[in-house]
Amino acid sequence: MRSTGKSEKEAIELAETVDRERADFVKQYFDIDWPERHRFHLMVNSGIGEEAAVETILDALALYTKQRS
Repeated sequence: MRSTGKSEKEAIELAETVDRERADFVKQYFDIDWPERHRFHLMVNSGIGEEAAVETILDALALYTKQRS
């Protein structure tokens, strides 16, 4: 099915490329191997916009702080 314009093979290759790039980013900036999910409390896709990303982070921090009190 090509409803998105990509073949299944192309979609798999794209997903694998994005995963490698994400792992490289996390390693470069945080010196952590991806995916070591136990090290992350929250990851936010900044593509949602700067204001929405900040609001999401602050809301999550407030909930996390409340739960730890």
